[in-house]
Amino acid sequence: MSALIAPRIRASSPRRRITRSPVARLVLLFLLLSVAPVALLAVASVRLASNAVTGEVEGRVRSAAALSSVAIGAELTGVSELVQSYARRPSLIRALASPRPDAAQLVPQLRDLRQVRPGFASTFLARMDGRLLQVLPATESILGSDFGFRDWYRGVTASGDTYVSEAYESRAAGHPLVVGVATIVREPAPRRRGRPLGILVGAYELEALG
Repeated sequence: MSALIAPRIRASSPRRRITRSPVARLVLLFLLLSVAPVALLAVASVRLASNAVTGEVEGRVRSAAALSSVAIGAELTGVSELVQSYARRPSLIRALASPRPDAAQLVPQLRDLRQVRPGFASTFLARMDGRLLQVLPATESILGSDFGFRDWYRGVTASGDTYVSEAYESRAAGHPLVVGVATIVREPAPRRRGRPLGILVGAYELEALG
């Protein structure tokens, strides 16, 4: 009797495994269908949030850069107008119009210009050939040096107008990084440009533009 029963039991085992396999597959498929959309939604949400944060940061950087550019432009415009106004000073024109300009007479002009705006690292006057006449703060070692290679010299002599140079390391005391705002000092002449007498330059510190 037990021998007859045993084969039946052994025969029924495979059928149980077979009937369980489709159920397990259905459960697994149900779990995948339930969990996968949630996971995809979570990933999509993280990506959207990340993209939104990145876009916001990039937008703020662009806005800050645009505002900084406008501020720097306005600052340099103000500096250029100031240098131009000092180049038209009658006392400066008279001092430079002399056949042999006295460098000592140029000091008060350069001092006034340098003191009127804190950003000036130095102020100086050069001949039309690029040789340095006077500089403040006083730097005796460079007086008479030829600065015809500087961008401010090439720019102002080529255009004839006030010129803002590329940034460079000044040879004046302290060797600060500056831009040179240069304009030509001219004799007064009605209806035309007067004879050029020299070049007035305000070396403006880059830190002051930040």
